[in-house]
Amino acid sequence: MSEVKQPQKQSIRSQLFGLESNLKGIRRMIVVVLCLVVFVWVIVRFASGEKAANTATAALLQRPIELKNSIENLKATSSHGIGLNLPYSGTLSIEASVIRGNKIDIYLIPLDQWDNFKAEKFFNQFSEFKAEKTKNYKRDSRLSSGNYYLVFRDSSLGILSESTSDIKLLVNLVP
Repeated sequence: MSEVKQPQKQSIRSQLFGLESNLKGIRRMIVVVLCLVVFVWVIVRFASGEKAANTATAALLQRPIELKNSIENLKATSSHGIGLNLPYSGTLSIEASVIRGNKIDIYLIPLDQWDNFKAEKFFNQFSEFKAEKTKNYKRDSRLSSGNYYLVFRDSSLGILSESTSDIKLLVNLVP
């Protein structure tokens, strides 16, 4: 009788601690997790659009993200703020070129400084991203995750200058 019980104990032990059975279980778990990730991505894509789904995926996996790629219009003697949401800490890269118009000032400020900027009070800014009277701008620096404003200001009077400026903007975040 003892000889019959030993093989059963070994087979139970090999089922619990055997490499083959553990690999099968791990493979099943990986397949289930991947299926869930794809399912969630598809739901986000249909609910919010492909760009939102790709941004969420890039943020989750901390892959490079294109935050903004646009042409902005700025009137003379005015300012314009563009909200930037950094989903993770990384290197923020900003490129701006005035396609047509006047030289501009560019600042990057924390979200809580926007009201001070609009009221023309003292405001905190990131000196690495500051530029005055420029037509070509390229800066990058590490920042923490959070919300920021990229501010364009045209301080020209508009009399002997262009009435509006068109600015090509490209903003990327890299982990």
